[in-house]
Amino acid sequence: MKIRIPFHGVILVLLVSLFPLISPVPFLIPDSQFLVTNGHVPLFSLADDNSEANLTWTSRTQQVPQLLENESIAVGDHVVLNATFPQTQNVTECRLNIWNTQASVNTTVSCAGSSIVLDTYYLNRCNQTYNILVNGTTSTNDSIIIVWENVSICNFFAPKPIAFSPIEYEDLVYNISWNCEDQNQDDVNYFSIWLSRDGGVTFVLLEQNLTQTWFVWDSSTWITGEYIAMIRAYSVDFSSIECRVDDPPSSYWPGDYSDITTYPFDGGGVGSGPLPSFSISTNRSTYEFDSTSNTIIVVFHFYARPPPPSITYSVTDNGSLWFQGLYVPESSYGSFAINIDGLSVGTHDLSIGFSYGLNNPQSLTIVVTSPTSSNTTTGTTLNWPLIQAMAVGVSIGSVAIIAVVIILTIRLRRNRAVEYV
Repeated sequence: MKIRIPFHGVILVLLVSLFPLISPVPFLIPDSQFLVTNGHVPLFSLADDNSEANLTWTSRTQQVPQLLENESIAVGDHVVLNATFPQTQNVTECRLNIWNTQASVNTTVSCAGSSIVLDTYYLNRCNQTYNILVNGTTSTNDSIIIVWENVSICNFFAPKPIAFSPIEYEDLVYNISWNCEDQNQDDVNYFSIWLSRDGGVTFVLLEQNLTQTWFVWDSSTWITGEYIAMIRAYSVDFSSIECRVDDPPSSYWPGDYSDITTYPFDGGGVGSGPLPSFSISTNRSTYEFDSTSNTIIVVFHFYARPPPPSITYSVTDNGSLWFQGLYVPESSYGSFAINIDGLSVGTHDLSIGFSYGLNNPQSLTIVVTSPTSSNTTTGTTLNWPLIQAMAVGVSIGSVAIIAVVIILTIRLRRNRAVEYV
């Protein structure tokens, strides 16, 4: 019986027969589990049949090798893959290819021997699902190919911050503190601080690139309200050449993070009005040395917020600290006097500064002059008319006394002459 074979059927048979002979490199026939290499048909299987090779994983936190299969998950710090062919296969060279097209990952490593390892930590900066192909070349130049599909590898663990309630250790100055844990041994945790005044709906950045687990927030210039602080903790691993901290957080590597928020707390020192302010003046811009009751008058205004329990101020004289003082305000608007007696003769540039939420410092100039005293000759103006009158009086008195003495003398001599006669 004759069987007719169509022309296109003859062509297909010839191609299938000749292609293994002319193909110099391995290739996969679509929708097939066969791979042809140098004219040989090697052993080929999916991971469900791992009799030809084992693929295991270990990590810093999992030292006992764990078997990998399709759809399996490897979780640990620095997941290391290890593919090993049995000695009976006489494998002399191994190649491992791992890829995820969507993540733009396609890495191949090779080595001599019957086993191969790969640290997957640096494949990508996040946890991914991969396909893995292991190719073992035997001493007879045959290939043994095994593929594992949809294997999830998780190297990265976001930090776990724990927030504490903010503590107000000065008026409207808060200490925001937290702790942090990280399963990745090489990670150095960096932090950013965020604030919300709408119940956590939106946040604004307060500070970033922090390494300490605390931050002091002076809220005196912020709008009064109920605040929530959020701490964002990042993983930063300097063992990667891609890791930098000059452009946070995009330059962090791997840069995974997690957030924690504090309980709400009252903060802010500014209402709808302007910022707290003060002004200064003096009752005498010039005063004599050793005079008293010379003062600087300070007028302060805290507008739409209560004043602090106390106001600490400092006074500098020509740039050097003269003294410090403390004032306890009774209202949001008021004034108090600072005594400035005792300055030396000369010109003094006095500056008043406050340590609490006020526009500072402010300055004024005080001139101290020498006192006007009769006991002091330096700089004293003499009363010449009085001195001249006194001199004339003394002169007239002296002439009168001399005249009286002369008259008495003449009379005395006459009396003695008469008695002698």
